[in-house]
Amino acid sequence: MYRYLHVGSVRLAWKDFGGEGPAVLLLHGLFGRATTWEGTAAWLRPHFRVVGLDQRGHGLSDKPDGAYSRDDYVDDAVAVIEALRLQPAIVIGHSMGR
Repeated sequence: MYRYLHVGSVRLAWKDFGGEGPAVLLLHGLFGRATTWEGTAAWLRPHFRVVGLDQRGHGLSDKPDGAYSRDDYVDDAVAVIEALRLQPAIVIGHSMGR
């Protein structure tokens, strides 16, 4: 089940895959969403609390007009870590490209 939080005026969707222990934040690549990580989350769940984020412009998160900068994505991830009290968190991501 998805949940939501706001970073500034942007509503971000996130999914708690469950688990106990140190936190892992999963960040998808281009055209992805949090559910891209379901298989990986199942593998991590016995050892970690696993959270996936639909990053801005993707999935169920808001799609604000204009370009999104790397700083926007970093700020969003930091805000999720802080709001969900995940720190210290392990961050795992994948990308198509750089």
